[in-house]
Amino acid sequence: MAGKKVTLRVNSPGGDVFDGRAMAAAIAQHGDVHAVIEGLAASAATYVTIACASVSIAPGSFYMIHNAWTMAYGNKDELIKTAELLAKIDESIIDDYEKKTGKTRDEIAAWMAAETWFTAEEAVTNGFADKVSDGAKVENKWDLTAYNNAPPAPRDDTKDWEAVRQRNANRLRLHEIG
Repeated sequence: MAGKKVTLRVNSPGGDVFDGRAMAAAIAQHGDVHAVIEGLAASAATYVTIACASVSIAPGSFYMIHNAWTMAYGNKDELIKTAELLAKIDESIIDDYEKKTGKTRDEIAAWMAAETWFTAEEAVTNGFADKVSDGAKVENKWDLTAYNNAPPAPRDDTKDWEAVRQRNANRLRLHEIG
């Protein structure tokens, strides 16, 4: 497959940062992968997109960056080690965002600390995407209630939203570092 152009269609709330790194490494080795964000690239999914040769984002899509997360238990020394690891992960992600965007480390770190949600146009303006793609506006269908600053999603009043929010918060915090 090496050498052939690949279009990577992305609509993801993220996942494990180390899985994202592995995907980014495979993308970089292939070399001719072009990301098309159709809805959402959040958390570890953003890391995957910045490894691509180009990134386009559909109108109405979002791009979200934040500091690394994890669940931890243990004594104070173990928790300090976990916090130190999270800081290292954040620094490595900032390195790559800096290369992609040309923005300063301080600006990127502030965006990550604030859990920043970029519109398609803002993602392009800030260098995370290369262009807003032509095409129909995309409506996000993900339940993003595990995140602190997610844009409001259409609600279906037939669902128990607190149960969905709690389930997603637990799932993301148990299984997601980045």
